[in-house]
Amino acid sequence: MEEKDTILFFHGWGLSPYSYKKITSNLSKRYRVISPKINFLDYETQLKEIEKQIKGKVIIISHSAGSVIAGEFAKKFPLKVKRIILLSPAGFSVRSFQNWIFSWFMHLTNIVMKHPGISSRITFDFFITSILHPQYAAKSMRKLSRVKLNGFTNKTLAIFADNDKLVPLPSENNVVKFEEVKGDHYWVFENQKELIRRLELEKKINL
Repeated sequence: MEEKDTILFFHGWGLSPYSYKKITSNLSKRYRVISPKINFLDYETQLKEIEKQIKGKVIIISHSAGSVIAGEFAKKFPLKVKRIILLSPAGFSVRSFQNWIFSWFMHLTNIVMKHPGISSRITFDFFITSILHPQYAAKSMRKLSRVKLNGFTNKTLAIFADNDKLVPLPSENNVVKFEEVKGDHYWVFENQKELIRRLELEKKINL
Protein backbone atom coordinates (compact mmCIF):
# COMPACT_ATOMS: atom_id res chain seq x y z
CA MET A 1 0.00 0.00 0.00
CA GLU A 2 1.30 3.46 -0.95
CA GLU A 3 2.18 5.56 2.08
CA LYS A 4 0.02 8.65 2.54
CA ASP A 5 1.54 12.10 2.10
CA THR A 6 1.58 14.18 5.28
CA ILE A 7 -0.21 17.53 5.49
CA LEU A 8 0.80 20.08 8.10
CA PHE A 9 -2.23 22.35 8.53
CA PHE A 10 -1.95 25.80 10.15
CA HIS A 11 -5.18 27.46 11.29
CA GLY A 12 -5.93 31.19 11.19
CA TRP A 13 -5.48 33.80 13.92
CA GLY A 14 -8.08 33.97 16.68
CA LEU A 15 -9.15 30.39 16.07
CA SER A 16 -7.92 26.86 16.72
CA PRO A 17 -8.00 23.50 14.90
CA TYR A 18 -11.59 23.13 16.18
CA SER A 19 -12.91 25.51 13.49
CA TYR A 20 -11.20 23.49 10.77
CA LYS A 21 -12.21 20.04 11.99
CA LYS A 22 -14.42 19.21 9.00
CA ILE A 23 -11.70 20.26 6.58
CA THR A 24 -8.93 18.28 8.27
CA SER A 25 -11.24 15.27 8.69
CA ASN A 26 -11.92 15.23 4.96
CA LEU A 27 -8.23 15.62 4.18
CA SER A 28 -7.38 12.74 6.52
CA LYS A 29 -9.24 10.34 4.19
CA ARG A 30 -6.44 10.82 1.66
CA TYR A 31 -3.55 12.21 3.72
CA ARG A 32 -1.97 11.96 7.14
CA VAL A 33 -2.87 15.29 8.79
CA ILE A 34 -1.02 17.15 11.53
CA SER A 35 -3.04 20.13 12.78
CA PRO A 36 -1.43 21.76 15.83
CA LYS A 37 -2.95 24.54 17.89
CA ILE A 38 -0.68 27.51 17.26
CA ASN A 39 0.41 30.05 19.85
CA PHE A 40 0.67 33.16 17.67
CA LEU A 41 2.78 34.91 20.31
CA ASP A 42 5.48 32.25 20.48
CA TYR A 43 5.16 30.23 17.30
CA GLU A 44 8.91 30.32 16.64
CA THR A 45 9.58 28.07 19.65
CA GLN A 46 6.56 25.91 18.95
CA LEU A 47 7.65 25.16 15.39
CA LYS A 48 10.82 23.50 16.66
CA GLU A 49 8.68 21.01 18.59
CA ILE A 50 6.39 20.42 15.60
CA GLU A 51 9.36 19.76 13.32
CA LYS A 52 10.54 16.97 15.63
CA GLN A 53 7.26 15.09 15.01
CA ILE A 54 7.74 15.07 11.24
CA LYS A 55 9.36 12.22 9.37
CA GLY A 56 10.21 13.07 5.78
CA LYS A 57 8.62 15.96 3.89
CA VAL A 58 5.21 17.56 4.40
CA ILE A 59 2.67 19.45 2.32
CA ILE A 60 1.88 22.66 4.21
CA ILE A 61 -1.64 24.08 4.03
CA SER A 62 -2.48 27.27 5.87
CA HIS A 63 -5.46 29.59 6.14
CA SER A 64 -5.38 33.36 6.62
CA ALA A 65 -2.73 34.45 9.18
CA GLY A 66 -1.70 30.82 9.53
CA SER A 67 0.29 31.56 6.38
CA VAL A 68 2.71 33.59 8.50
CA ILE A 69 3.40 30.38 10.44
CA ALA A 70 3.70 28.43 7.19
CA GLY A 71 6.32 30.89 5.94
CA GLU A 72 8.27 30.68 9.17
CA PHE A 73 8.29 26.87 9.05
CA ALA A 74 9.38 26.85 5.39
CA LYS A 75 12.19 29.30 6.16
CA LYS A 76 13.47 27.36 9.18
CA PHE A 77 13.05 23.84 7.81
CA PRO A 78 13.16 23.99 3.99
CA LEU A 79 14.24 20.36 3.68
CA LYS A 80 11.04 19.25 5.40
CA VAL A 81 8.74 20.96 2.88
CA LYS A 82 7.42 19.24 -0.25
CA ARG A 83 5.06 22.03 -1.34
CA ILE A 84 2.85 24.76 0.16
CA ILE A 85 -0.74 25.85 -0.43
CA LEU A 86 -1.82 29.11 1.18
CA LEU A 87 -5.58 29.71 1.50
CA SER A 88 -6.64 33.38 1.61
CA PRO A 89 -3.20 34.21 3.07
CA ALA A 90 -2.77 37.33 5.19
CA GLY A 91 0.66 38.95 5.20
CA PHE A 92 1.63 39.66 1.60
CA SER A 93 1.01 43.32 2.44
CA VAL A 94 1.59 44.92 5.85
CA ARG A 95 -1.25 46.86 7.52
CA SER A 96 -1.47 48.94 10.64
CA PHE A 97 -2.62 47.29 13.86
CA GLN A 98 -5.73 49.49 13.93
CA ASN A 99 -6.60 48.57 10.35
CA TRP A 100 -6.34 44.86 11.14
CA ILE A 101 -8.60 45.17 14.20
CA PHE A 102 -11.27 47.06 12.27
CA SER A 103 -11.10 44.71 9.27
CA TRP A 104 -11.20 41.58 11.39
CA PHE A 105 -14.22 42.54 13.47
CA MET A 106 -16.14 43.69 10.40
CA HIS A 107 -15.20 40.37 8.89
CA LEU A 108 -16.44 38.45 11.95
CA THR A 109 -19.82 40.17 11.58
CA ASN A 110 -20.01 39.12 7.95
CA ILE A 111 -19.39 35.48 8.91
CA VAL A 112 -22.54 35.41 11.01
CA MET A 113 -24.58 37.00 8.21
CA LYS A 114 -23.21 35.10 5.21
CA HIS A 115 -22.17 31.72 6.63
CA PRO A 116 -24.86 30.43 9.00
CA GLY A 117 -23.61 26.88 8.44
CA ILE A 118 -20.16 27.54 9.92
CA SER A 119 -20.66 30.73 11.96
CA SER A 120 -21.63 28.99 15.21
CA ARG A 121 -18.47 26.86 15.23
CA ILE A 122 -16.17 29.80 14.34
CA THR A 123 -17.85 32.22 16.76
CA PHE A 124 -17.62 29.71 19.61
CA ASP A 125 -13.98 29.00 18.81
CA PHE A 126 -13.15 32.70 18.61
CA PHE A 127 -14.82 33.31 21.99
CA ILE A 128 -12.90 30.49 23.70
CA THR A 129 -9.57 31.18 21.98
CA SER A 130 -9.50 34.99 21.89
CA ILE A 131 -12.31 36.81 23.72
CA LEU A 132 -11.59 34.96 26.96
CA HIS A 133 -7.89 35.83 26.53
CA PRO A 134 -7.93 39.49 25.41
CA GLN A 135 -4.30 40.22 26.29
CA TYR A 136 -3.08 37.30 24.18
CA ALA A 137 -5.42 38.27 21.33
CA ALA A 138 -4.27 41.89 21.26
CA LYS A 139 -0.56 41.12 21.54
CA SER A 140 -0.63 38.35 18.91
CA MET A 141 -2.60 40.49 16.46
CA ARG A 142 -0.16 43.37 16.94
CA LYS A 143 2.74 41.00 16.29
CA LEU A 144 1.16 39.58 13.14
CA SER A 145 0.31 43.02 11.79
CA ARG A 146 4.05 43.76 11.55
CA VAL A 147 4.94 40.60 9.63
CA LYS A 148 5.30 40.39 5.86
CA LEU A 149 5.20 36.93 4.33
CA ASN A 150 8.46 35.42 3.16
CA GLY A 151 10.30 32.11 3.16
CA PHE A 152 8.38 30.66 0.24
CA THR A 153 9.73 28.95 -2.88
CA ASN A 154 8.36 28.39 -6.36
CA LYS A 155 6.59 25.31 -4.97
CA THR A 156 4.11 27.63 -3.27
CA LEU A 157 0.55 28.25 -4.46
CA ALA A 158 -1.51 31.06 -2.90
CA ILE A 159 -5.27 30.89 -3.51
CA PHE A 160 -7.31 34.05 -2.98
CA ALA A 161 -11.07 34.55 -3.17
CA ASP A 162 -12.53 37.10 -5.56
CA ASN A 163 -14.84 38.57 -2.89
CA ASP A 164 -12.48 38.52 0.10
CA LYS A 165 -12.76 41.89 1.84
CA LEU A 166 -10.25 40.93 4.55
CA VAL A 167 -7.40 39.69 2.35
CA PRO A 168 -7.79 40.82 -1.28
CA LEU A 169 -5.61 39.55 -4.11
CA PRO A 170 -2.26 41.39 -3.92
CA SER A 171 -0.03 42.44 -6.77
CA GLU A 172 2.14 39.82 -8.45
CA ASN A 173 4.86 37.98 -6.57
CA ASN A 174 7.97 36.77 -8.36
CA VAL A 175 8.14 33.52 -6.38
CA VAL A 176 4.64 32.54 -5.26
CA LYS A 177 2.00 31.52 -7.81
CA PHE A 178 -1.31 33.36 -7.26
CA GLU A 179 -4.69 31.91 -8.24
CA GLU A 180 -8.24 33.07 -7.60
CA VAL A 181 -11.47 31.25 -6.77
CA LYS A 182 -15.03 32.42 -6.25
CA GLY A 183 -16.07 33.21 -2.69
CA ASP A 184 -14.88 35.14 0.33
CA HIS A 185 -12.32 34.61 3.10
CA TYR A 186 -13.94 31.33 4.15
CA TRP A 187 -14.45 29.83 0.69
CA VAL A 188 -12.62 26.65 1.64
CA PHE A 189 -15.10 25.83 4.42
CA GLU A 190 -17.88 25.50 1.84
CA ASN A 191 -15.85 24.29 -1.13
CA GLN A 192 -13.51 21.61 0.17
CA LYS A 193 -13.73 19.74 -3.12
CA GLU A 194 -11.85 22.62 -4.74
CA LEU A 195 -9.06 22.31 -2.17
CA ILE A 196 -8.79 18.56 -2.84
CA ARG A 197 -8.73 19.23 -6.59
CA ARG A 198 -5.93 21.79 -6.21
CA LEU A 199 -3.96 19.42 -4.00
CA GLU A 200 -4.17 16.62 -6.55
CA LEU A 201 -3.29 19.00 -9.39
CA GLU A 202 -0.25 20.36 -7.53
CA LYS A 203 0.83 16.80 -6.78
CA LYS A 204 0.87 15.95 -10.50
CA ILE A 205 2.72 19.16 -11.37
CA ASN A 206 5.42 18.47 -8.77
CA LEU A 207 6.00 14.80 -9.58
